[in-house]
Amino acid sequence: MTMPRSSLVSLTDTPWYHVVCRCVRRAFLCGEDHTTGQNFEHRRSWIEERIGQLSSVFAIDVAAYTVMSNHYHLVVRIDDKRVQEWSDYEVLIRWTKIFAGPMFVQRYLDKDQRQNLSDAQLSQVDKYIASACAIYPGTCAYSTKPSRAKPTPKTTAPDASGKDASKARHYSTNKPSSWP
Repeated sequence: MTMPRSSLVSLTDTPWYHVVCRCVRRAFLCGEDHTTGQNFEHRRSWIEERIGQLSSVFAIDVAAYTVMSNHYHLVVRIDDKRVQEWSDYEVLIRWTKIFAGPMFVQRYLDKDQRQNLSDAQLSQVDKYIASACAIYPGTCAYSTKPSRAKPTPKTTAPDASGKDASKARHYSTNKPSSWP
């Protein structure tokens, strides 16, 4: 029976989690597809690089991982203490390493343009920070709700489609629809 992540992740119980992500429709992530004869081994390095990028941005330490033919496993530790030390500015810097963010956030991060932001735009920056914290608590000290969105497929899946002549569709949004 499926359960919401809020029921599965509890930092008060343990910071360690085993994460599994599987392909759908018998698709191959890595290795050789014996049915079609295609080799997808080149994707392994994409996944490994993305795991490294995401763990460097979010407060997550990767203790172990393995990338299999149609899924991968991660053993991760959520470092809640590291998050408590981050300022709002650092949260935005980390967040925009993965997602571009709206123009007012980009202007806020540019020290020369920050002084030109209106009070309304600064209020939007605060809302953006709160939204980022609610969705990715590994980047913020404000929330301990588990993540709902998944940043990994956005860059890997379109790369795979383009290089492997796949006709699959992949999402490309930079922000969940619930953001302000």
